[in-house]
Amino acid sequence: LDVIDKLQGFETAAAAWESELLARRVTDYGPELLDRLCTGGEVVWGRLSRAGSAASGVASSPRAAPLTRASSITLSLRESLDWLLDAAAENVDNLRGAMAEIMEILSTRGASFQSDLISITRRLPSDVEEALWTLASNGLVTSDSIAPLRARINGKPNRGRPDRKRTKSARDGNRGPVSARINPRSDPPASHRPRSQRQFSAGRWSVLESFDPVGDPIEAKAMQLLHRYGVVFPELMARERMAPRWRDLVRVYRRLEARGEIRGGRFVAGFVGEQFALPDVVAALRECHRAPAAGALEVVSACDPLNLVGIITPGDRVPAQPGNRVVFRDGVPVASLEKGIVVNRSHADDETLTAATSLLYGLIRPPLQGLARPSDAYRPSIEQDWPLLDEIAPKSVPATQFNLN
Repeated sequence: LDVIDKLQGFETAAAAWESELLARRVTDYGPELLDRLCTGGEVVWGRLSRAGSAASGVASSPRAAPLTRASSITLSLRESLDWLLDAAAENVDNLRGAMAEIMEILSTRGASFQSDLISITRRLPSDVEEALWTLASNGLVTSDSIAPLRARINGKPNRGRPDRKRTKSARDGNRGPVSARINPRSDPPASHRPRSQRQFSAGRWSVLESFDPVGDPIEAKAMQLLHRYGVVFPELMARERMAPRWRDLVRVYRRLEARGEIRGGRFVAGFVGEQFALPDVVAALRECHRAPAAGALEVVSACDPLNLVGIITPGDRVPAQPGNRVVFRDGVPVASLEKGIVVNRSHADDETLTAATSLLYGLIRPPLQGLARPSDAYRPSIEQDWPLLDEIAPKSVPATQFNLN
């Protein structure tokens, strides 16, 4: 819960949350940990920055594409939805077809299983499934279980798709009155269908909404950003969809500074404008500045909020896509993995670059504690010779002068 409390509101690729973000921060992470939190009602997943809402400031139509493994979502404590969730878009009433029917059912009947939605709407299971994921992509619905999202990310086949082979008369019956739709021969009850044709579903779907929305959530969001980064300034907001405009944040931070709750000043060199930090973070920054370089290598997912390469450091950005990674040494980017190609981002020697390559292709785990030597910071997970260093000439990027610690 402490990890989710710090990351909540940050939206990144759905496929990266468990394998690259939570596994990096939680020792011995297992899927059952998140399962218990979601089914217990403590954690909710979904897209909290809704397009077309008043908070986004941009009027747009609902997204037509369903949620995929690369779609941006976040994990949040359910109690934080009151200030994290954007207000519903004004054009949500423009939904049509299966999406409109499902939203009406969930609004009137409450949380429902996917099999119930199929029975009520009398639509194909695949149509209901795609409508649910399109609504989830628009931040309108969520599930009280992480299992449907996990199955969607892993690309598991839908057992209900054989229903597409139903006859044309059965499909046409869906357009008539309810009494005309019931045809035992062409549309048998779910309990009488072959096992291979039964729809697989886990968890109940419900409308993604807050129970007691906060009128002005800017101060709560401002504190969340401080809780996540420790120090905030405009450049750090580049990947934060939940962040209000900087001019609005500055007014809140100045008020908090006047109360003595946070500190204002110049904490990170090389950036103009006001900066704000938590009091204990200021002391940690000074201690980190005095500490000698340890030389340890650490790998971070490109979808992680710690991926600030090209934002507060020189060079090109590392695209925030699942599978892309960055290796840091003492907070300085050494190399990155982008679409399977290793990119040299420093003037590191061959030994360091080889160690960085091993990390880029290995599993992401929590950092080891008490490392005395740089070589202890990695453990090659695949025993083979890497051809990328010789056959593919990595792009060279000037070494940065900024320390991400």
